[in-house]
Amino acid sequence: MTNNITVCFLTFAGGILAGLGTLYMLFNNGLQIATVLTCCAQHHMALSLVSFMTAHGALELPSIMFAGAAGLRLGAGILFPGMLRRRAALALAGVEAVQLIAGTIPLLIIAGTLEAFLSPTHAPIALKFSVGAVLFTGLLLWLGEGGRKTAARRS
Repeated sequence: MTNNITVCFLTFAGGILAGLGTLYMLFNNGLQIATVLTCCAQHHMALSLVSFMTAHGALELPSIMFAGAAGLRLGAGILFPGMLRRRAALALAGVEAVQLIAGTIPLLIIAGTLEAFLSPTHAPIALKFSVGAVLFTGLLLWLGEGGRKTAARRS
């Protein structure tokens, strides 16, 4: 869990460098995952690695992307302040970015728990893929709601 939190924090914090740190972290993480997957595929071990990554990766990888989006929002506040002073634009971007990064906390806790207790086990591959599919579908449904309120709650 510590590594996931560190990666997300560094990806987010890299946005203060006009987004360059965030882009570097996203590129570097993507390159590392692709390199390891390619090596495993060449040695016919890709299924083992993918089954290891699926359950916790369904929440961990989107969390890193959300952290990247938050970092890029910081960078956009610096680079494109619009009609605001740069300090005010960065403050506004910071509020939005912190709200986005705060949403990754429960995702990372769940992902870290699964990474510790499900991913490294000899549980059936179908179970690991099913857990990953259920979590990713739940994440998409949660994001699809987008904070909308029903008509009954608005009145």
